[in-house]
Amino acid sequence: MRLFQIIDLLKDYLSLAIVILCFCGLAFLLFYKIIYRSLMHGEKKVKTTKLILFSIFIIYITIVLCATFANRGSAYNSELNLNLFSSYKDAYYTGIKSAWLNIILNILLFTPMGFLLPLLNNKLKSWYKTIGISFLVTLLIEFFQFFTNFGIFEIDDIFNNTLGSIIGYSAVSILFLIINKNESKGKKLLKFFVFCTPCIATILFFTITFTNYDNQQFGNLTISAYSNINMENIKLENNNLVFNSGIKKVPVYKADLLSEDEVIEKAKEIFNSMDTKIDTKYKIDFDNFATKIHSQNGEILFIDYLGGTYTLGSTANFKPEANIQNQLGTDDIAVAIPTEFKVIKDKKKIINKMNELGINLDDYTYSYKLEGNLHIFTVDMYEDKNGFIIDGTITCELHEDGNYQIANKLIKYSKIDECEIISEQDAYDNLQEGKFNSDLIQQKPIKKIFINSFELDYLLDSKNFYQPVYKFSVFINDNKTPEYICIPALLK
Repeated sequence: MRLFQIIDLLKDYLSLAIVILCFCGLAFLLFYKIIYRSLMHGEKKVKTTKLILFSIFIIYITIVLCATFANRGSAYNSELNLNLFSSYKDAYYTGIKSAWLNIILNILLFTPMGFLLPLLNNKLKSWYKTIGISFLVTLLIEFFQFFTNFGIFEIDDIFNNTLGSIIGYSAVSILFLIINKNESKGKKLLKFFVFCTPCIATILFFTITFTNYDNQQFGNLTISAYSNINMENIKLENNNLVFNSGIKKVPVYKADLLSEDEVIEKAKEIFNSMDTKIDTKYKIDFDNFATKIHSQNGEILFIDYLGGTYTLGSTANFKPEANIQNQLGTDDIAVAIPTEFKVIKDKKKIINKMNELGINLDDYTYSYKLEGNLHIFTVDMYEDKNGFIIDGTITCELHEDGNYQIANKLIKYSKIDECEIISEQDAYDNLQEGKFNSDLIQQKPIKKIFINSFELDYLLDSKNFYQPVYKFSVFINDNKTPEYICIPALLK
């Protein structure tokens, strides 16, 4: 989710919070003015500052609850994530800005809690009471999400929210310190530095992390090992493979990242080849990874910023059963087509349809297979006449009634540099030592890994470089379906 979308949501949440505040204000007036003051003849007055603070707190709590539960269905299945800092590792290795934004927002979400509680009640000026209440609130939210399937119970959320409340408490403590005239300058200065520590430490962490990342020549790979896998009880075998111990140089490539203006131009180019234009009746929907655009003929087009790849489909009588998986790993760009019509399985008719859509397969060397209803054309590291590398797949499904969906995931890469890579033996040693991402292996527990073959392949990193990796085709336990373990190849 982009920042402007978050701001739009906060505006909606704020509107709802104001409505709730009005109801709470009416209820307060009813109780305080009519029941307490008039009927019970109460004399205790409520300070204006307290009313303002309580009003702010009601608005804040409403926004927290909306941010936590709104726009979520009960689609989760009592999921737990007890791996501390896993969200930080995911954000670092994927390089996705929205992942970092989510972490920072989770910290900021509870900062007002730590700030407001001591102002609302003098008894909450003790750090352990304010932070303890904040911790219990975020714990209750996580448990509620877990038991209602409205979210995932994540230990990182508890950590981030509690850190936010600590920062908020530190800020209000500095405010009290400034107001307090009784303490000596020496004590004030010491307390000031103590209260500033959580905020400074947090800012330093993010500054150092982002600076180090920006100074890297290349990005991070999601297949990089977060932590070593214990291989002591795992039997590792191979198909009499020989691993070379020599170090060599191989090319590193990079894909273009389109701007929003370039995405629009790309959409115009695609629609022009189809003798249609962008339908201005529909809002162009910009998101983190892709942009959704409608044509005047009724097609829906999703264009990735990365490489300008796209998914295109007709919109008549859509049903949600069909889905083309985006090769790049995002699953948000798929267009469903009706299933009651016969699927065309003639390769020539599919190629003709793609020609109509401006895709000429004669420009590449490709392999072809029919998988279910999907026609899959794979281009494997094809070098064109201009020296660019074309890699990826085109998948197409066409029905006799004319409805179709096509996912053109061919990316054009330009050569950036030639870099040294680790040897095949080093890659195998890393595998033996468990230095790979265990998420790639689904079966548990693992008793045996049989390496059938290996090759030098390429994967996109978090900065859109196409990095070399060693790709091992393996069989896990007695399963005869191959899994793949990838070891980063660049020599650090």
